Amino acid sequence: MNRILLIFCLGGYSTFLPAQVNADSLHKIWNDPGQANTTRLQAIHNLARGLLHKDPEATHALAQQELELAQKIQNKKWEGRALIVIGLTWHYRSELAKAVQYYEQSMVLLE
Repeated sequence: MNRILLIFCLGGYSTFLPAQVNADSLHKIWNDPGQANTTRLQAIHNLARGLLHKDPEATHALAQQELELAQKIQNKKWEGRALIVIGLTWHYRSELAKAVQYYEQSMVLLE
């Protein structure tokens, strides 16, 4: 039941994406090690979400970078968010079993 609820909820996740992302500004923040790590994570997360419909593979790569930084700084919240985006990229590529695996991993971290 939790799996069905999660998939239903995440199915609407992408409908709340920003209409237009200022990619240059977000890249600048992400690439600035002087910024707080959470600020950098928010920037790459927004950048990835903004590309989801246009380029799931680029989104996947950005979300993977987000995940790596979140793991490095041991931030479970951002790990979970990155895993959701990775799951969405698999969903967009019709790889639903892989998508569910990432959604389930995110659930554990975001509980």
